[in-house]
Amino acid sequence: GPGNFADSTVQGNIAKSRITVISPTSQTVKPRHLNRHIDYTNLKGNHDIKQHSLSTPLQMAISDDGTTLYTAVIGSNKIAVLPTNQLALDSYWDNQGQEFDPITIGRQHLNVEGGPSGLLLAEETQSLYVYTRFDNALVKIDLNNNQEAQRLAMETTEPADFIAGRFMLYDAKRSSSNGESSCASCHIFGDTDHLSWNLGIPD
Repeated sequence: GPGNFADSTVQGNIAKSRITVISPTSQTVKPRHLNRHIDYTNLKGNHDIKQHSLSTPLQMAISDDGTTLYTAVIGSNKIAVLPTNQLALDSYWDNQGQEFDPITIGRQHLNVEGGPSGLLLAEETQSLYVYTRFDNALVKIDLNNNQEAQRLAMETTEPADFIAGRFMLYDAKRSSSNGESSCASCHIFGDTDHLSWNLGIPD
């Protein structure tokens, strides 16, 4: 809203998607913001770039040579493919290494429908196995062409209406203008973040 009533309104900087790089040798802990391309001063102006955003990264796997990190991103229906050298030496924080550019890197991400939440990397067969939460399926991605090769739906005892509505909780493209936040950003896995929020009196 315009803020006519209270001179300001609540705008979102709700939950940043980050991956933390921990170095046992230098004993440093460095959180890496995965959505640096978002302009938080113009939240409604991010429509054209929100397809590059990552919302709610979950399980991770690292390639045998240590150069690539895969993470299941349930809120964006993607497997993020991230170069570890850019996470470790990110000039945004360290003034060295290659610039971590979410838009350029975003072109490498794998689209996996169904709410990817778990994964297993099998490099010996150039395969990535993904568990999708929304449809309770196992998906095989062929890393030779980055295409879905197989999808197996598993049995479930969950009520159909639970399953039908689940994607709405996590869909950051639908529920935020910058593609970063969803209902699940606060209601983690349908629960609560246990924080007290002062929302003021937004118009």
